[in-house]
Amino acid sequence: MTKITPSELETIIKEAPNTKATRPSKISNEMLKHLGLQAKATILDLLNNCLTLYN
Repeated sequence: MTKITPSELETIIKEAPNTKATRPSKISNEMLKHLGLQAKATILDLLNNCLTLYN
């Protein structure tokens, strides 16, 4: 599987509806939209590491 690119992550976050209910993590889509570059880079690394480990 190919890695998620920064622009793909940005698009996913941007297009996520603000009104969606939060999961047990309590992290809302609106919170994700306010993340800074470093936080988004950390999430991107986490997601890509998960894809690598479970592929």
